[in-house]
Amino acid sequence: MITFFTDKYINSFFGDEAKRLLSQNNDSRFFEPSIGIRVIDIDRWSEAQEYERKTWCDSPAMNMSEDRHHDHIKYFTNYSTLNFCFNKEDLSLIELGCGPFTNIRHMLPQIRKRIKNIELLDPLIDEYKSRSPNCSYKNDILSNFKVTTIRSSIEGYHFNKTYDLIVLVNVLEHCYDIDLIFDKILNMMDENSVLVFNDHFYKDKDIIDLPQNSYDAGHPLQVSESYINKKLGGFKRIYYNYYEDEQGRNIKYLILKKK
Repeated sequence: MITFFTDKYINSFFGDEAKRLLSQNNDSRFFEPSIGIRVIDIDRWSEAQEYERKTWCDSPAMNMSEDRHHDHIKYFTNYSTLNFCFNKEDLSLIELGCGPFTNIRHMLPQIRKRIKNIELLDPLIDEYKSRSPNCSYKNDILSNFKVTTIRSSIEGYHFNKTYDLIVLVNVLEHCYDIDLIFDKILNMMDENSVLVFNDHFYKDKDIIDLPQNSYDAGHPLQVSESYINKKLGGFKRIYYNYYEDEQGRNIKYLILKKK
């Protein structure tokens, strides 16, 4: 594993300088053997949010219009499975941790049903609308659909209804409590709801030395594949794909329904 340290100002350090910084600040206090880091405190999460704000509102990246979306389209095979997932004619959709661009906009052409409403949730959603030049839902319009935007963490929001499509793509590592997120998602689903899910996970053998070798201010939650497989045990697979990245992590792409 490469030794690195990335601070909340999106500066990255490697080698001896990273080791020095890791000796002063690391995530070992949150680490659980065989699991990794599944929950952090609010101060640590606030640092991660500052990293996201800096990235998309105050750095050259703010001029981007995509964030790995083409990879997601590729490994979800253009979301074509969504053509066959829905029995209802009027659908209620939500994307959790939507970022400035959203993934749901690439799914909409594959949903051959009437879209009743779309909700977008992100703790920085107001900053993205006002400060990210290529935010895809400025003026609360996304791909010609009117959307409702919600400024909140997933963990801190009270969901009082179920949704037909829930999107959670490349989000977990930015959050502060994975168990609470999955509890909320299950409560947001009925037997016909669909969850589009993607993230990356460490192999069990690689999770052991994680806090000693890395600190990533923007991506605090890092968990093992066996742990996430247990969390996904409450769902049945409709679609599955994966690949291994340059760090040896498995990137999972799943479309799921509630068991």
